[in-house]
Amino acid sequence: MLWSACLFAQSPPLGSTINFILFSSSGAVSNAGNTVLTGDVGTNSGTPTGFDTSLVNGTVHLSPNAATAQCATDLGLLFAYLDSLPHDSQLANPATFGNSMVLTARVYYLNAATVMTDTLFLDAQNNSTAVFVIKVNGALTTSKHAHVVLRNGAQAKNVYWKIEGAATIMDSSYFKGTLVCHTGAISIKNGTHLDGRALTTSGAVDVTSNMSNIPLPVTLLQFSASASNGQVYLSWVTATENNNHFFSVQNSDDGMLFNDIAIINGAGNSLEPVYYSTVDYSPLNGLSYYRLKQTDFNGSFKYLKTIPVQIRTSNFASISLFPNPASNNVTTLIVEGEKGHSVLVELTDITGKIHYSANSLIESDKHILTIPLNKLKTKGTYLVCVSGNTNRYFKRLIVQ
Repeated sequence: MLWSACLFAQSPPLGSTINFILFSSSGAVSNAGNTVLTGDVGTNSGTPTGFDTSLVNGTVHLSPNAATAQCATDLGLLFAYLDSLPHDSQLANPATFGNSMVLTARVYYLNAATVMTDTLFLDAQNNSTAVFVIKVNGALTTSKHAHVVLRNGAQAKNVYWKIEGAATIMDSSYFKGTLVCHTGAISIKNGTHLDGRALTTSGAVDVTSNMSNIPLPVTLLQFSASASNGQVYLSWVTATENNNHFFSVQNSDDGMLFNDIAIINGAGNSLEPVYYSTVDYSPLNGLSYYRLKQTDFNGSFKYLKTIPVQIRTSNFASISLFPNPASNNVTTLIVEGEKGHSVLVELTDITGKIHYSANSLIESDKHILTIPLNKLKTKGTYLVCVSGNTNRYFKRLIVQ
């Protein structure tokens, strides 16, 4: 059976739920066995149990916090949005859903508890942004070894299941999409692969020896930063992009509170590497942090990576003289700073008269230059002054 298309083009607003693989606004979240997860795990009413954090590529929120509270709020909004969507097609025989049925992108409705058996094909018809919404007015249960198969560009991130009740994904199934249950428990049985999310507004979530991951809109290959000449050069590379609107480059002095410093448009959809770069012309001095944030066209966002950077925004950090006192015709000045900066070096007596002046370009982290003393007519105390764009250092020199 093939249901043909009426295109539903816009993905629902996920908000912070985009970061969670397993979540309950009010209910226990538990695991048995060796479950491998990519994404955050949490509940807004307790502590997740049974998870091996070494097998979770994400955060297991051990108690309700700001992140779980926000997720509970955003999950309520997500459910309300899905619930408000008018359906394009009502599917008959909810008890025999699946069975090699082929669905194209639209909003579907099943008006009773639904049993998905065998295989369900979701066909995007070569449109990688095609969105599928399946609304079930009752509980959802699959058979063992059930498969949701994506065809012709369909993406797991664009598949949504709105369930009025519990959801049970039976053993050794391959399930795709975001499960949003309203006042119902979610149970994902032994050996199941979930490419999506399991979220409920009220009810327990339990998993057993699963492998599950959040379908990412962007696959990031690299995010790096380097400091030079008082600036920070940032670059990143994506392997694939789907529905990617833009990137936000953010910085912070403590790794907690971040501010946007650049907005860079994304490629939208791409299956090839895309290279990006930007420059922070006014970086924070000392140790700071840069974070890359990705936002979809529907407003959903995800933090991809955070990296530290150490920088001195002043031209140089210190100066030293050797020998001092000086009895020969020269003394050596060592300037510690960043390569590429120009400094002014002056030698004055105690009255302020300049006896030597020269500009010098810092060519290494410890830049060495010589100051001639052979033209000084008197011995005694002198001052060596090194000036840059933002700072100035003095060092007393004794000439014998």
